Amino acid sequence: VKTAQDVRAEWVAALRSGKYRQVHDLDGPKRGSGYCAMQVLAVALGYSAHHWGHRQVRKTAGLSWLQATRITWWNDAKKLSFHQIASRIEAWPPTR
Repeated sequence: VKTAQDVRAEWVAALRSGKYRQVHDLDGPKRGSGYCAMQVLAVALGYSAHHWGHRQVRKTAGLSWLQATRITWWNDAKKLSFHQIASRIEAWPPTR
């Protein structure tokens, strides 16, 4: 059984892998042409990218609603790179 920390480690690796083209505004003109950080998590867990906002995706990675919102803000409003977002996720204390 994978722990939330295991899931986060896989997610961080996926964010840094270069496999996913990052987009910063899913509602903008580039919709469907890439992934936000939360969509990468959903895909890494075996869900469709469209399930990125589902509670189960968050819970599996041990993320609170606030943390998921912050990640979305980093991706869309702050336009941080996947590498920058991965570093910030790693800096969070382990989930209990």
